[in-house]
Amino acid sequence: MTKAKKIGLLVSIVLIIIGAIIFVSIGFNYDLSYGAVKRIRVPMKNDFSLQDYKTIAKEIYGNAEVETISTFREGVSIKVKDTSDEQLDTLITKINEKYGYEYKREDIQVTEIPKVEVLSIIRQAIIPVIITLLVVLVYMIIRYKKLGILYVVLNLLVPAIITPLLVLSIYLICRIPVTNVLLPILLTVYAGSIVYSTKQCEDKK
Repeated sequence: MTKAKKIGLLVSIVLIIIGAIIFVSIGFNYDLSYGAVKRIRVPMKNDFSLQDYKTIAKEIYGNAEVETISTFREGVSIKVKDTSDEQLDTLITKINEKYGYEYKREDIQVTEIPKVEVLSIIRQAIIPVIITLLVVLVYMIIRYKKLGILYVVLNLLVPAIITPLLVLSIYLICRIPVTNVLLPILLTVYAGSIVYSTKQCEDKK
């Protein structure tokens, strides 16, 4: 192993350890789609403009995810990190003023939505990843048997394990919000590590 690779491996291990500490202490940073949020459900009385609701929600909460409920526009769903009684009252007041409604607190439904754990996001890809890894491992052991089984196994497994952990550590350290792009990123990095390992064996052969 060259000096540059040793330094890269050492830096990666340090970042993974820091990421593990952050994971244990405060966990990942989730966006509104995946994190624990409050969902405010506003029923529909007449036709409405979703943009109006987005503007109102932004004025009150700043960061909010606003969408219509079902394709039949049964109402509006507003997802926020948290909401107070004062904010709910302000929301109701602004909606009533905008559309001439007479909503009261009991007309607005607030529910808590738990966060989607990162492990549950990754779990759906574990079996396909393990299968592909075993297939590639068998292929590489056969093709590069002259290099030694131990060399081939370590050359494949170490990058395949470290690189996804490094991505997760960067998410944790930089507080990047967990969104629906996390899994594709992990799979891309994983696939890249396999290509890299194969090239390493081919060059050494």
